[in-house]
Amino acid sequence: MQLKEIDYNRNSTSLSSYTSSTVAGDEVYTALWMLFLGLLFKGLITIFTFGIKVPSGLFIPSMAVGAIVGRIVGIGMEQLVVRNHDNPFFQNMCQSKQFCTITPGLYAMVGAAAALGGVTRMTVSLVVIMFELTGGLQYIVPLMLAVMTC
Repeated sequence: MQLKEIDYNRNSTSLSSYTSSTVAGDEVYTALWMLFLGLLFKGLITIFTFGIKVPSGLFIPSMAVGAIVGRIVGIGMEQLVVRNHDNPFFQNMCQSKQFCTITPGLYAMVGAAAALGGVTRMTVSLVVIMFELTGGLQYIVPLMLAVMTC
């Protein structure tokens, strides 16, 4: 059995039409199915590693679970904006009718920070850690909001 690479036509450097690059197709549904399976397995494993008395870590597994959930939400939000780009509520999320700027990876990063903040109860230091991991100063406000609400 040979695994095929899942490429759902995302190119962050191309300004091609959003309808050809971001509308959900079979590859997006396959990626979402794999994310849900990964969430199920990683969640179960995280529960077991937290419950046993062996030093197995909670830092990285909680970040992984949060990142998976964030990526699923990001893909859902992206599809919502692409399919309803004419809605005035989503007008600021599209630079033009050909290019919408929703980044599911940003949702994954914020989800990872929120899950880690909920598990460890870190606030300011967690935002600094995530800022140092990404190097993106523009993402501090979403990170701060996510960490402070969890």
